[in-house]
Amino acid sequence: MKKSTNNKTKLTASIAIVLLLMASVTLMAAPINAQVQETEGGQPLPAGVTPDYVFETRAFMSFRPNPVGKDQVFLVNLWTNPALHKSRYHTSYVVTIQKPDGSTVTVGPMPSYPADTTAWFEYLADQEGTWKLKFEFGGSYFPAADVPGGFMESPIVHLNSTYYEPSSTDWQELTVQTEQVISWPPSPLPTDYWTWPISPENR
Repeated sequence: MKKSTNNKTKLTASIAIVLLLMASVTLMAAPINAQVQETEGGQPLPAGVTPDYVFETRAFMSFRPNPVGKDQVFLVNLWTNPALHKSRYHTSYVVTIQKPDGSTVTVGPMPSYPADTTAWFEYLADQEGTWKLKFEFGGSYFPAADVPGGFMESPIVHLNSTYYEPSSTDWQELTVQTEQVISWPPSPLPTDYWTWPISPENR
């Protein structure tokens, strides 16, 4: 009699586990009525809107090589922090470039990459002298939204409305000189057969 009771308990537990597994699979496969957005770019803060969260940001910019030779291309990297959710990106990155002759060029507004808030572009150094560059981020507002989850998240994640405040760098100087700048010292070619392993430092 005792053995029969144990069997019934095990059977009941097994049925309960199977039903729970089936219910969880059904919930995962159920369609979600909320509108799900893959990615969304930031926008200016609308008048009269109070976001759920407001974040202070910091803007960063680097460029290389510095110094650079005339008529060479230099690379400009931009980013802000804090980072964003993978479904969001900034849209108001602007770089102002002052050339030695006093002329000014504006690059942007340009978007950042989603999540990591980075951006980059290349520019031709067409005048010798001291250049000045300044990066400005105009701020980003994101309304509340349901978005696809990322690593270690639920399939759908609800994000509250958020505003990332504007920020900018100081003016930074770039020196453009007559001599060309070699980005990496070249390695001499071998005079005999190549041998393994070949160093990745050889360029």
